[in-house]
Amino acid sequence: MSLLDLTPQKQYDLLTKVATIAGAVGIRKLITKSWKGITKNDPPLNPASPGVLWKEALLWGAVTGMSVGITKIALRRLTASYWINNHGYKPEDH
Repeated sequence: MSLLDLTPQKQYDLLTKVATIAGAVGIRKLITKSWKGITKNDPPLNPASPGVLWKEALLWGAVTGMSVGITKIALRRLTASYWINNHGYKPEDH
């Protein structure tokens, strides 16, 4: 099955999913590097681990969740805008 065999809705869904996954991975890497640069420590791999301070666990969870969430929203909007500009409609509209 080629990409051309997919319905426009499936193509749009695939494009949105790939963009949001790539964006989430990218922002996570950026946050990890920033955390290391600011704190001089690795971020907590498992915030529930007994050796991780509550402050670090909560801060890491909040920063990561907020950043990934904002990135996903932004990429969904950009994907929709891209699709509309190139196809003249968004698949959900049809």
